[in-house]
Amino acid sequence: MMRENLEMLFSNPAIYKSLIALVGVVIIAAAAYFLKKGLGRYVQDSDNWYRTRKFVNYLGYAAGVLLVIMVFSDSIGQLTVILGVAGAGLAFALQEVITSIAGWAAIM
Repeated sequence: MMRENLEMLFSNPAIYKSLIALVGVVIIAAAAYFLKKGLGRYVQDSDNWYRTRKFVNYLGYAAGVLLVIMVFSDSIGQLTVILGVAGAGLAFALQEVITSIAGWAAIM
């Protein structure tokens, strides 16, 4: 009885993908948690510690979103096109900022 229920549960692709995404997000969250705890020993300054924690949080969020997109996306080719177009749009929107930073770095 239990085996039949599990087979029926895993035969539904939406439920199967949801379980994979859930397990992946839990693993990413655990990795981010342990990474923050491990980095706490090496970062002494409170300002740098705050920025390090925020960076690890944002990295975990981005990894989780990418994982969910990859699990539920039927074609990875579309994902790369979407990310490429978004990156190009972002670079175009920030071109003055990017050139200012590059100029500042060249002066330094």
